[in-house]
Amino acid sequence: MKNKNQKIVNMFDNMNNKYVANIESVEDDSLLEHSRNPASIPNSAEERLQRYVEEFKREYSDYKAITPTFAQLAKVLMNKRNWNSDDFMRNTRLDASTYNEIISDKPVDVTLQTVTAFCVGIGASGDVAKKLIAAAGFTLNKSKESFAYHFVMTEMIGYSFDECNMFLEGLGVEQIGEKKRNPMKTVNK
Repeated sequence: MKNKNQKIVNMFDNMNNKYVANIESVEDDSLLEHSRNPASIPNSAEERLQRYVEEFKREYSDYKAITPTFAQLAKVLMNKRNWNSDDFMRNTRLDASTYNEIISDKPVDVTLQTVTAFCVGIGASGDVAKKLIAAAGFTLNKSKESFAYHFVMTEMIGYSFDECNMFLEGLGVEQIGEKKRNPMKTVNK
């Protein structure tokens, strides 16, 4: 070795026992995997790109197989509680079309308000709410709305729908559920 930072890797073609490459300054040991199968080394940028596309498709398929969606988790929770569409609409204040999307296993494009309404309606614990939020693809961000909905789902557990909507209204954030709380009437004396 010329110095400590340089490695020389001799790779041979398994088929022909032919010398393939002499790589100097290998910084990533993952390149050594190709020494076991030199035929796996892509010859061109196009071949490397195609291999990355194939690897991405395989890994994405695996990820989807082990990562539940919001609809899948919501369906499990509704089944556990023996909810039908009437129970869903009454408890979450969401409409029948949202229920049907969840039950039919169609991809559901939900909003953070929908996830919040579901969590409040089903009485989700903070941990369950966090799993539903993540499954829907949301993360806490710097917006006031995002923080308010996360707060409702993780801190206001057990509060009624109207109490949660009063809280959101007081913050100037859009209320949850299709049926909005009627504003409190005040009497001027």
